[in-house]
Amino acid sequence: MVCETLESPWIVLTFSPDGKILASSNAYIRQGRKQRWPRTVELWHIPSLKLWKRLPEGQRSCALAFSPDGKILAVGRKGDNCVSLWKLPEGRRVAQLKPPIPKSRFSEYVRSLAFSPDGKLLAVGTRNGLVHLYRLPQGKLLGSLGPILISEEGRPLRHDLTVVSLAFSPDGKKLAVLLEQGDVLQLWRVPEGQLIWQRKQDVVCFQVAFAKRGKEIVGAGSHLLRCNAADGKVIAVQRLFQFQSLPGGISADGEWVAVWEFGGEVKVYRSSDFKEVWRSSVPGRKLKLTLRGWAQKIEQRWGIKATRWLDFSLPFAFGFAFSPDKRWLALGFDDGSIRLWKIR
Repeated sequence: MVCETLESPWIVLTFSPDGKILASSNAYIRQGRKQRWPRTVELWHIPSLKLWKRLPEGQRSCALAFSPDGKILAVGRKGDNCVSLWKLPEGRRVAQLKPPIPKSRFSEYVRSLAFSPDGKLLAVGTRNGLVHLYRLPQGKLLGSLGPILISEEGRPLRHDLTVVSLAFSPDGKKLAVLLEQGDVLQLWRVPEGQLIWQRKQDVVCFQVAFAKRGKEIVGAGSHLLRCNAADGKVIAVQRLFQFQSLPGGISADGEWVAVWEFGGEVKVYRSSDFKEVWRSSVPGRKLKLTLRGWAQKIEQRWGIKATRWLDFSLPFAFGFAFSPDKRWLALGFDDGSIRLWKIR
């Protein structure tokens, strides 16, 4: 199934806890050489992908998270470094959180969000390496985690590492924090604000999740990283080669990882052993690749501008999301489309 949304190179997707609603947001819209900022967050019915509501967010939104009961949607904004809390199904903004801005040469903005399993805490990850913890529903700031500037080897780490992904442990007592390009992984004890361990690896990951009932931590991106949650010791590292797993590429339980090949195939692997459990293709992508190859050969041999006559644009996947029950997989593409697959 496919639906058309605003044209954007970066689509953030997340499912409601019951898997019946898909929330989407575009970071920015391209119109030729010009850019403009979208002012809505879209909510889609599953599996019809029919538009249910548009939330007038008003700024660039680059992080989304549903509360465990599905009654609140948190939206992190880049334009003004705020987090809006929307009550559903009314679609009414009930609170707006403003994380503190530290002294930095970089502008601050919200990059990642995560609710605790009981819905009483909201973790807000920012561009400057800090994670702010809020008590809900009051919206009270309890404190901030990070950054840690010194590595185990004694070498300083940059303080402006972006918090790209957050994940609470199943019991809600620990918080995994993935920084920058996913090469720095931290585990914090919540709400004491105590760093349990920090590891730096030569990997690129975009999302983190707990697996095996909180015993392991999984990161996925250009690499698949599995760590022991107790001490951060690396269990396995798998290079994904030509695959890319962008934000949302891990199921909530950390067991499945979604990857996308430029040739047009979408695949799902088990994170424990990287065994393939499902695959499909993006309709028309392989045909376009074949036709483009033929057109290029015609131009090279006879000088006929064959590529002018056909549309050879090839959308690139820039957002993934599993439904909580792993029944549905949604992908967002840079041509503004969202595609939905039933995978179990």
